[in-house]
Amino acid sequence: MPDNPLSKIVLDVEYSSGPRATSDLHAGGIFFCVLYEEVLVFRPNNVVERDVRILDNWRPLDDEADSLAERSATGTYGLNSRGYISCNFPHASYTGLACDINPNWLAFHLTYKQFKVCNSCVYILRD
Repeated sequence: MPDNPLSKIVLDVEYSSGPRATSDLHAGGIFFCVLYEEVLVFRPNNVVERDVRILDNWRPLDDEADSLAERSATGTYGLNSRGYISCNFPHASYTGLACDINPNWLAFHLTYKQFKVCNSCVYILRD
């Protein structure tokens, strides 16, 4: 019987996405960019916290940093019907597993409900 993927999650510590960016080109190619990271903290009782931290409000477009920070949320986690880690937040769902090469890396497929956009991210256990 395979290991329960939840057994590889360390509780009450931060898993960081590392630096990420949201960028755009406007008005004939003017570059806009905000640097941020996402942090997940798994708590007992299947509670997961997602914190969006602005690293540098470098070249923002309007209130982009505020909009990113509003994506911080508390949700739930567990196993889905396929045995994958599933995190559900009001704005998004994450589905993934700990990586074989390093179980302190959690790879997730992210689905944002409002924007109907998907992407991927690896969250790394902070030392």
